[in-house]
Amino acid sequence: MKFYYVATENKYDTADLFDVSCKERGIETVRIDPDTYSYTDGKDMTKKDLLYRIGISAPAIAIEKVLLQYSPTTFYSDEFLFPRSVHLAYKQANIPVPKTVSYVSSNKELLRSSVEHVGGLPVVIKVVGGSKGIGVMLADSYEGLFSIVDFLSSRSIRFVLQEFIDAPSHARLIVLGNKVIDSIEYISNAGDFRTNSDDTPNVAAKKFSKEVEEIAIEAAHALGVEFGGTDIIFDKKGNPYVLEVNSPCYFPRCQMTTGVDISGMMVDYLVKKSKER
Repeated sequence: MKFYYVATENKYDTADLFDVSCKERGIETVRIDPDTYSYTDGKDMTKKDLLYRIGISAPAIAIEKVLLQYSPTTFYSDEFLFPRSVHLAYKQANIPVPKTVSYVSSNKELLRSSVEHVGGLPVVIKVVGGSKGIGVMLADSYEGLFSIVDFLSSRSIRFVLQEFIDAPSHARLIVLGNKVIDSIEYISNAGDFRTNSDDTPNVAAKKFSKEVEEIAIEAAHALGVEFGGTDIIFDKKGNPYVLEVNSPCYFPRCQMTTGVDISGMMVDYLVKKSKER
């Protein structure tokens, strides 16, 4: 049994955690970097081997798809599909989410209609595939919204329109299987509505209610993943809304904040799953 992971240079800290966890368990690790990847990498992989994609770049995703043909043990469930409408999956599973328009027309009348659908101004414009708050914008006027949408549309950048929920913080819950194994709270900086917009964000360990944990688990399962970081925001009445499930997610921030051995638990989970196949 080997642990294969696809890692890009900016994710080597995550890879290092896996190296330590696997060494403690006597498991060999195989680091696959998109910059040095060869089509022969992974050709000896079997269904008993473990695979996790750390990197989120397009090359990393493409390489993972190639490696999945060898049927290794992963955090994907049998229901996982790559081409999947996230918001449709949440809706079908009755997951509470901010009102969202997944396809936004640059036609001004249709755009106004979309704004009304999500509850009116201000609205959040969210570029698909962004991280650390990059590509998340707030429009509090139609003039500003039209300008942003025209710019994104002219460059064929995919984005969604979303209801704005005024909240000073959001929760990140780490889901593994049927449990939440760790959780932290992101707190926004003064003058920035985003709660995760810095390389060194303001975070603290925090335990959330059983109800919130169940929502986090259900959101991950709705996407067909057994591991992920579910981001949840709360309105002024305390009602929870799922923003997204990140899988893969940057779990080292949680691990370094709380001391929970997430990487070790991930390896143990995959080992158990592999032995049961």
